[in-house]
Amino acid sequence: MKNLKRVFVIFTVFSLATTGCSILLPTNQVPVEEPITAATDTPAPTEIPTETLPPLPTSPPLATYTPTDEPTAEPTITATQEPESSVSGPLSIDNIDRLQMTLLAGQENIRDIAWFTSPQPSVGYYFEGSLTIISPATNEESLKVILPEEYYVFDISPTGNLIACTDDYERILLLSATTLEQVAEINPENFVSNAHFDLSGTKLLITSMDVITAIEANALTGEIIKSHAGFSTAAPVYDAVFDRYTENIIWFARGRMQLQNPINGRLSSDFAHEDWINAFAISPDGEHLAVATAKSFEDDFSAGIQLWHTSTSMALDFLQTDNMPVELFYTPDGSLLVGTDGPRLKFWNATTGELELEISNHVEAIYKASLSPEGDAILTVSNDGQVILWSLP
Repeated sequence: MKNLKRVFVIFTVFSLATTGCSILLPTNQVPVEEPITAATDTPAPTEIPTETLPPLPTSPPLATYTPTDEPTAEPTITATQEPESSVSGPLSIDNIDRLQMTLLAGQENIRDIAWFTSPQPSVGYYFEGSLTIISPATNEESLKVILPEEYYVFDISPTGNLIACTDDYERILLLSATTLEQVAEINPENFVSNAHFDLSGTKLLITSMDVITAIEANALTGEIIKSHAGFSTAAPVYDAVFDRYTENIIWFARGRMQLQNPINGRLSSDFAHEDWINAFAISPDGEHLAVATAKSFEDDFSAGIQLWHTSTSMALDFLQTDNMPVELFYTPDGSLLVGTDGPRLKFWNATTGELELEISNHVEAIYKASLSPEGDAILTVSNDGQVILWSLP
């Protein structure tokens, strides 16, 4: 049991940068054994791990992978049809200039944020064992729930209705986020190291340090659906999450990652990086992967975003940033790649790679950002204690 506790302490540091929750506030210092980091200075070329994942399509597309180390043709990002101009609805290249800022009730040491869809649209933040729900319309606290001290929180569902936690690291308890009533219990039969919801909040992906496996479970019933495997890593520091749009599984450890089709189990080729993987996102069509990392670039070692073609594992452009992005996501129509850069949010044209817009009202680095399930708003949390909602009028 003492060994398990030591393993847990080590892994807790690693999981701070993943979507799993903890009580400690991430800092600007890079954890030693953390797979997703939030470094704000240009990192040195070291090999350290990192984490860290718009509305789901009716029938989520599954990317087709062609594992190969020597692709025959170098792919390019092809232009897409110009979307119709829209002021409201999901964020796109046509309406981001209409984003408005709402400064929500500030709170330091926020560990995780969540979107609530009922009984009314709200946002919530988890900090020091409590979940506080705020109504953006009134900017007032509508509910606060306190979790028992013995519960460790892994994740809050993107729709805010469920909390995945544990009291012994051998089972996962799924609780109502507003009442703390137990909805289901999952027993994966392995020491639990992390757990992540899919975008709908109905499925959970559970990883373990005992074996390299990702257990897919029904978050409403606790039933184990399937066990996914095949990814390998030299160190037991890894994680796996569901992709937001395609529902494929993203495996990552230190500077490498692979994508897996959850139906046939097929793994893509490696996406290898010089430095830590700090954040990532897959485009809605499943064709492009964006990874926040650092690399040798133009006679320097720079933080930025490496773009990849998923079906051939070919590296495309590298978008240089001032600070290491801690969050990345594509807009629902695939027209924009959104990422953090210190205290700013940046929006790149997903077709050309050009910077379209950058916004900020933070005075210190953003360490947490989340795109709403509908893809129409962004929530940012900074080391300055501010919580800001960016939404369309």
